[in-house]
Amino acid sequence: MIRKSRRKREHAEIWPWCRSLRALRQIHGLMVVRGFLSDPSTLRELIFCSAISIPFAMPYALQLFDQIPHPDLFIWNTVIRGAAHTATPLDAVSLFSRMELSGARPNKLTFPFLLRACTKLSSPFLGSQFHSKILKLG
Repeated sequence: MIRKSRRKREHAEIWPWCRSLRALRQIHGLMVVRGFLSDPSTLRELIFCSAISIPFAMPYALQLFDQIPHPDLFIWNTVIRGAAHTATPLDAVSLFSRMELSGARPNKLTFPFLLRACTKLSSPFLGSQFHSKILKLG
């Protein structure tokens, strides 16, 4: 989800043009050239498009994600969500471990994606581990 703000944006939203991996790469290149990668909202849109909007673009999303020095909670949740919906949902669990090691705290949006990954993995043990974390964090 992209948040609306009252201040006027300096650039147009990119997600309407992200319809393929090729278009995403072109937009990413344009963002590098124009310096938009330093703009957090544009970076969030790029990660959202690659992890959620475009089918089979999750590996590209992970490449982008690995280049972000200090991802915010929205970016963490977006890549975890994207990974949970792929054929390799264990990536979502790995990303959550990285999130915890980085010191970022999960919120109420993080755990439903992880529980979905546990369901796809058919792992009730892992699901119960996350359920315990949910109860602990409130």
